[in-house]
Amino acid sequence: MPADGRRKRRLVLLALLCWACTLESNENKPVVSVTAPRLLDELCNTGAYTLTGAAVRTAGLTHDSCGFELGPGPGDVAFELAVSGGGPLNTTKISGLIVDLDADGPTNARWVPLLVLDASSSVTGEPARTVTVGTSDRRIGLVDLEVWSETQNEPTGCSVARHRAR
Repeated sequence: MPADGRRKRRLVLLALLCWACTLESNENKPVVSVTAPRLLDELCNTGAYTLTGAAVRTAGLTHDSCGFELGPGPGDVAFELAVSGGGPLNTTKISGLIVDLDADGPTNARWVPLLVLDASSSVTGEPARTVTVGTSDRRIGLVDLEVWSETQNEPTGCSVARHRAR
């Protein structure tokens, strides 16, 4: 009967291992990151933007922050942002805090998803996203940017292989 006892122990061990594989682990949970407020200030401080047409750099919502005024007329501000990750398991969303500029000052503040073009950094060759904010018919202000990224780790599995004697 010693062989029967070993077999039962192996079956119990196998059941325990299979059960352990079903437990939720942190390594398969997505990792979400969001940039800190005032990302636009960092980009302004390093000169990481390009202006065209009716676009000018101005103060942001506070006297010590950076912002951009676009319009009236065609105008764009473009940024090249380094991003991490990539591939099918990485999602990145970039939004701009936009305000309408009229005679009463900035109004209607809202986060707007921005069109993003994938590229490689001209400086480092690392993955980058080029973000362009523009207008043609009204005055708007760009007062901040936010980058939201979610990376899903490769799913890991659990397997139990029988050890074979040689």
